[in-house]
Formats: sequence, structure tokens, C-alpha cells
Amino acid sequence: MNKQLSIAAGLMLALVSVAAERPCAPLPSYILVSWLVDPATTCVAANYWVQPVDLDGDGVAEFSHERNRAEHHAISLQGQGRAYYYQDDEIEAYYPEAHVQMYVRTWGPGNISMLDPKLAVGQIIEPDPPALAKPYWCWGGACSTFALEALGVGIVMRTTDKSPCGWPNFDCGGTGLAGFLYPDDLVLLRQQGVFGFRLQGADGWHLGWLKLSWQYEPPLGPVVLLASAVHPEPDKPITAGEPARPELAVWREGEEIILGWATVWTGYRLERSPALRPPAWEAVPGVSSNAIRLPSNEAPAFFRLRR
Repeated sequence: MNKQLSIAAGLMLALVSVAAERPCAPLPSYILVSWLVDPATTCVAANYWVQPVDLDGDGVAEFSHERNRAEHHAISLQGQGRAYYYQDDEIEAYYPEAHVQMYVRTWGPGNISMLDPKLAVGQIIEPDPPALAKPYWCWGGACSTFALEALGVGIVMRTTDKSPCGWPNFDCGGTGLAGFLYPDDLVLLRQQGVFGFRLQGADGWHLGWLKLSWQYEPPLGPVVLLASAVHPEPDKPITAGEPARPELAVWREGEEIILGWATVWTGYRLERSPALRPPAWEAVPGVSSNAIRLPSNEAPAFFRLRR
């Protein structure tokens, strides 16, 4: 049975160790482009703990809630002479599993610097987002060549050191990030975010969202899952911040009118009323397998699904 809206504040699951470490967060694009990084680049990563997160209740985790630390060192022997870059990330985030893709906004295919996953409450998450307007929304790796899984959805305490310091555009020191990949700089007033995703099932892609809260004041974290929803039907849009809802379909066959809704939706009943002002809702008898046939010559009526 689909979990329409799961409130997960205070959720406690056993923390387990992980054999494969999370890869280091990618180097900034200006380092990759301007520094002409040589093979001296190194990365050291370590996971503190890992917590699987199953949002739709099917026993398979869609996300991995993790706390980790990654050090990144890069040396360039060209352009600016011998230049050195050090990046130390302390991260707590929700990482999508291999069968899950995030809903992100970008300025163009393959763009690295303009990815943004944060949704407005009430925004429609679409199976096939329009790609004509810029910026536009798209799915994970389909709109970027970047390793989107490196930072996850959460918060990052980043400390950087460069030599020469201040090159090319900013000073050395620490910074805070909150969001997915290259998110907003430290915004203390914004401590919640809604993020869209889709998960691949045997019958297609199922769209969903999760709402997280975070604390960015030393010590870093925690990142808390407040609510989530997954649409039980494949390739159906879902509204960010709201539970998924069934659609009542109506069609005609001969002299009959058929009303029905997908069988994955359980616990709903069909009701009708001869008018809306005032309404007089009553259950419709004879519904079988979420469908019913009615004579087309019956008096007009309004229908609804009620749980």
C-alpha cells in the first residue's frame, strides 16, 4: 500500500557501517578549467554512518542518509605557476540510490554551475519537463555531465585553502552550503527545502518529493526528513508538498458511462451528488475493482472520490 504522506521527524533506524566509501565532492569548475590540474590531484573520503531511507514502504531504500567527510587536494604546475588547492567537506545529506534521479533546474544541457533542485511548495513535478524555456527542469544526469550523487541533498561545511590565496576570484576560508550540488551559500533564514525525485520501478518512473530541515550552526546538522510522498502510478505528475491523489476517469461505451480509477488506490469510495449548492453526497453502490458502469440516460450528477 502506498504511503501517501510520511512524517519522519524523529525517525530512528539502526546506523550501519558501509564498505564502499562515498566519492569525494567534485572540484569547483574553475579549478578544473583554469588550473589544468595534473595527476597530483588526490581525494580522501570517509563515511561516519549510513542510514537507509525507504519512502514508499516497499522494503527498498530510495535514499541513503549519510554523514561523511572528504578531503580534496589539487596541484597545478601551469598557468599561475605552482598553485595549490585544498577542499575539506563535512557533509550530512540524503543521497539518491542508483534507481532514483533528482529533479533539478539548469540553464542548459551539460551545464555544471547552474544546477538548483529546490522546489516551491505547490510546484508541479512533471514526468517530461518542458525543455524550451531557460532555465528549465530536468532529471538528474539527463541534463548534466556532472556526478550529481557526490554532495547529495543536505548541508555542507566547506573549508578551502589556496595558494596563491584569493586566486582567481575569491578569498580563502570556510563557507556553508545548503541544498543539492551547488546550492545557496549559507542562508540561516532558510532551514527547510522541498526536493523532487523519480524512482524507477518495474512499471516505469514514479514521481515524488521529500521535505528536509537542517541546522547550520556548529556542530553541523542534523538533516531531518519532515515529510515525503511517492505517486503509486507511473509517469503521473505530483505536486510538491502535497500527497499524491487518484484521478477519476470518465468515458462512454455504447449506452453506458464508465467511471473508474487505478486499482493501486485503495481505501477510496465513489460518491455522487445531484448538485453542489447545496451538496448531498452519497455513496455509489455497485463499484467493483475501482470502476462502475452507469446508464447514460441517468440524471446528471457530480462525482467525487473520498477516502
